[in-house]
Amino acid sequence: MNKTLSTAILMATWIALTSSTEISELLLGAVVSYTIAHLTADSIPSCPGRTVSVAGIFRYMAVLMKNLVKSNIEITRRILRPEIEINPGIVAIDTKLKCDIEKLILANSITLTPGTLTLDISGETLYVHTIDIGDGDRERLAREIKEEFEKAIGEMTRKR
Repeated sequence: MNKTLSTAILMATWIALTSSTEISELLLGAVVSYTIAHLTADSIPSCPGRTVSVAGIFRYMAVLMKNLVKSNIEITRRILRPEIEINPGIVAIDTKLKCDIEKLILANSITLTPGTLTLDISGETLYVHTIDIGDGDRERLAREIKEEFEKAIGEMTRKR
Protein backbone atom coordinates (compact mmCIF):
# COMPACT_ATOMS: atom_id res chain seq x y z
CA MET A 1 0.00 0.00 0.00
CA ASN A 2 1.18 3.52 -0.74
CA LYS A 3 2.82 5.14 2.33
CA THR A 4 1.00 8.43 1.75
CA LEU A 5 -2.37 6.68 1.52
CA SER A 6 -1.58 4.64 4.64
CA THR A 7 -0.65 7.79 6.51
CA ALA A 8 -3.88 9.49 5.42
CA ILE A 9 -6.03 6.51 6.45
CA LEU A 10 -4.30 6.26 9.82
CA MET A 11 -4.65 10.01 10.37
CA ALA A 12 -8.37 9.89 9.51
CA THR A 13 -8.77 7.01 11.96
CA TRP A 14 -6.88 8.99 14.60
CA ILE A 15 -9.18 12.00 14.16
CA ALA A 16 -12.29 9.81 14.25
CA LEU A 17 -11.19 8.04 17.44
CA THR A 18 -9.92 11.10 19.33
CA SER A 19 -12.65 13.53 18.20
CA SER A 20 -10.20 16.34 18.85
CA THR A 21 -9.19 19.29 16.71
CA GLU A 22 -6.52 20.60 19.09
CA ILE A 23 -3.24 21.32 17.34
CA SER A 24 -1.25 19.17 19.77
CA GLU A 25 -3.57 16.18 19.23
CA LEU A 26 -3.49 16.57 15.44
CA LEU A 27 0.32 16.92 15.45
CA LEU A 28 0.73 13.83 17.61
CA GLY A 29 -1.68 11.94 15.33
CA ALA A 30 0.26 13.01 12.24
CA VAL A 31 3.57 11.88 13.76
CA VAL A 32 2.15 8.54 14.92
CA SER A 33 0.36 7.94 11.59
CA TYR A 34 3.46 8.78 9.55
CA THR A 35 5.68 6.59 11.73
CA ILE A 36 3.37 3.57 11.63
CA ALA A 37 2.81 3.89 7.86
CA HIS A 38 6.53 4.04 7.13
CA LEU A 39 7.57 1.30 9.57
CA THR A 40 4.95 -1.16 8.34
CA ALA A 41 4.85 -0.34 4.62
CA ASP A 42 7.18 -3.17 3.60
CA SER A 43 5.52 -5.75 5.85
CA ILE A 44 2.03 -5.37 4.36
CA PRO A 45 1.64 -7.65 1.35
CA SER A 46 0.46 -5.97 -1.80
CA CYS A 47 -1.55 -7.16 -4.76
CA PRO A 48 0.42 -6.92 -7.99
CA GLY A 49 -1.47 -4.92 -10.62
CA ARG A 50 -3.98 -3.60 -8.07
CA THR A 51 -4.29 -0.30 -6.24
CA VAL A 52 -6.24 0.79 -3.18
CA SER A 53 -9.30 2.98 -3.71
CA VAL A 54 -10.19 5.43 -0.93
CA ALA A 55 -13.85 5.34 -2.01
CA GLY A 56 -13.61 1.54 -1.97
CA ILE A 57 -12.34 1.63 1.62
CA PHE A 58 -15.38 3.66 2.69
CA ARG A 59 -17.73 1.27 0.86
CA TYR A 60 -16.06 -1.72 2.52
CA MET A 61 -16.33 -0.06 5.95
CA ALA A 62 -20.06 0.59 5.35
CA VAL A 63 -20.60 -3.07 4.38
CA LEU A 64 -18.65 -4.23 7.44
CA MET A 65 -20.56 -1.94 9.81
CA LYS A 66 -23.93 -2.99 8.36
CA ASN A 67 -23.09 -6.66 8.81
CA LEU A 68 -21.72 -6.12 12.32
CA VAL A 69 -24.96 -4.45 13.41
CA LYS A 70 -27.12 -7.06 11.67
CA SER A 71 -25.28 -10.02 13.19
CA ASN A 72 -25.13 -8.44 16.66
CA ILE A 73 -28.91 -8.03 16.60
CA GLU A 74 -29.30 -11.67 15.52
CA ILE A 75 -26.96 -12.96 18.23
CA THR A 76 -28.70 -10.81 20.87
CA ARG A 77 -32.08 -12.15 19.73
CA ARG A 78 -30.79 -15.72 20.13
CA ILE A 79 -29.38 -15.03 23.59
CA LEU A 80 -32.59 -13.44 24.86
CA ARG A 81 -34.83 -16.31 23.73
CA PRO A 82 -35.82 -18.85 26.41
CA GLU A 83 -34.43 -21.76 24.39
CA ILE A 84 -31.22 -21.20 22.52
CA GLU A 85 -31.70 -22.77 19.12
CA ILE A 86 -28.43 -23.31 17.34
CA ASN A 87 -27.34 -25.69 14.63
CA PRO A 88 -23.60 -25.05 14.20
CA GLY A 89 -21.84 -26.06 11.04
CA ILE A 90 -18.95 -25.44 8.70
CA VAL A 91 -19.44 -23.94 5.25
CA ALA A 92 -16.88 -24.01 2.42
CA ILE A 93 -16.97 -20.73 0.52
CA ASP A 94 -15.13 -20.36 -2.78
CA THR A 95 -13.83 -16.88 -3.45
CA LYS A 96 -12.83 -15.10 -6.64
CA LEU A 97 -10.26 -13.06 -4.72
CA LYS A 98 -6.76 -14.05 -5.84
CA CYS A 99 -4.51 -11.85 -3.73
CA ASP A 100 -3.54 -13.12 -0.26
CA ILE A 101 -4.20 -9.78 1.44
CA GLU A 102 -7.70 -9.65 -0.08
CA LYS A 103 -8.43 -13.16 1.23
CA LEU A 104 -7.05 -12.15 4.63
CA ILE A 105 -9.33 -9.09 4.76
CA LEU A 106 -12.30 -11.30 3.79
CA ALA A 107 -11.43 -13.91 6.43
CA ASN A 108 -11.02 -11.26 9.14
CA SER A 109 -14.28 -9.57 8.12
CA ILE A 110 -16.13 -12.86 8.49
CA THR A 111 -14.47 -13.54 11.86
CA LEU A 112 -15.32 -10.05 13.16
CA THR A 113 -19.00 -10.66 12.43
CA PRO A 114 -20.58 -12.33 15.50
CA GLY A 115 -21.75 -15.89 14.93
CA THR A 116 -19.14 -16.69 12.28
CA LEU A 117 -15.48 -17.66 12.37
CA THR A 118 -13.09 -18.32 9.50
CA LEU A 119 -11.32 -21.56 10.36
CA ASP A 120 -9.00 -21.96 7.38
CA ILE A 121 -8.12 -20.65 3.95
CA SER A 122 -7.04 -23.27 1.46
CA GLY A 123 -6.32 -21.93 -2.01
CA GLU A 124 -9.49 -20.16 -3.13
CA THR A 125 -11.71 -21.70 -0.42
CA LEU A 126 -12.52 -20.32 3.01
CA TYR A 127 -13.89 -22.66 5.66
CA VAL A 128 -16.32 -20.76 7.87
CA HIS A 129 -17.90 -21.98 11.11
CA THR A 130 -21.33 -20.51 11.74
CA ILE A 131 -23.49 -20.71 14.83
CA ASP A 132 -26.63 -21.69 12.95
CA ILE A 133 -26.78 -23.37 9.58
CA GLY A 134 -30.13 -24.73 8.49
CA ASP A 135 -31.48 -26.00 5.19
CA GLY A 136 -30.56 -23.57 2.42
CA ASP A 137 -28.48 -21.42 4.77
CA ARG A 138 -25.18 -22.64 3.32
CA GLU A 139 -25.97 -21.16 -0.07
CA ARG A 140 -27.43 -18.00 1.50
CA LEU A 141 -24.33 -17.43 3.66
CA ALA A 142 -21.99 -17.98 0.71
CA ARG A 143 -24.08 -15.67 -1.49
CA GLU A 144 -24.17 -12.91 1.15
CA ILE A 145 -20.40 -13.07 1.66
CA LYS A 146 -19.76 -12.94 -2.08
CA GLU A 147 -22.31 -10.21 -2.84
CA GLU A 148 -21.32 -7.98 0.04
CA PHE A 149 -17.83 -8.56 1.46
CA GLU A 150 -16.12 -9.99 -1.60
CA LYS A 151 -17.56 -7.32 -3.88
CA ALA A 152 -16.59 -4.50 -1.48
CA ILE A 153 -13.05 -5.86 -1.07
CA GLY A 154 -12.72 -6.17 -4.85
CA GLU A 155 -13.77 -2.53 -5.23
CA MET A 156 -11.37 -1.49 -2.49
CA THR A 157 -8.41 -3.11 -4.28
CA ARG A 158 -9.28 -2.41 -7.89
CA LYS A 159 -7.16 -3.09 -10.98
CA ARG A 160 -4.81 -0.32 -12.03
